Amino acid sequence: MTDASREAAITAAQVWFDAGGLAEDLARRVAYRTESQRADASRRAGDSASM
Repeated sequence: MTDASREAAITAAQVWFDAGGLAEDLARRVAYRTESQRADASRRAGDSASM
């Protein structure tokens, strides 16, 4: 990687971060419902722990 392309990558990352790109990505990712959020998840987790 040349110094110019490294600097360009760093600048692009800073612009993305400053524009709220990280916050948007994180908000989208934590909005995903997962199996652990199901009402019966704790019961199911206990069942699998005894296997």
